[in-house]
Amino acid sequence: MNRRVVSPSGFTFSTGVHLPYGATILGVTSAAASRDPEIFENPDEFDGYRFQRLRNSVDRNQHAFSGTSTLHWGLGKHTCPGRFFASAEIKLLLAKIVMKYDVRTKDGRRPDDVCWELANSPDTNAFIEFRKRG
Repeated sequence: MNRRVVSPSGFTFSTGVHLPYGATILGVTSAAASRDPEIFENPDEFDGYRFQRLRNSVDRNQHAFSGTSTLHWGLGKHTCPGRFFASAEIKLLLAKIVMKYDVRTKDGRRPDDVCWELANSPDTNAFIEFRKRG
């Protein structure tokens, strides 16, 4: 959700903060929140049912994969209209991989985390091996 100020006079928020012409702002959430123990219990341990429990205990739509509460799909008039289709596709692809393939890392351990800007993910240079099940 990058935005650039295109008005020659700039843009002033209701709080008085002024952005000059050409300024770029980035509207994202920090991936560090997913590792915060005050937000998630045992955040560094894999828990396949973490969000299932959250959806059963609080506002059901707050933790929906295609929900807009995390900014990943945008907000307001910028909300992605294809987010439901995209989330269904991602789930179908993951289900197919889990059912049809054995997956492992080349050295048998989880790749180290790579943190850059606001993102946190496994090293994308790590080798992942797929073997089709018979």
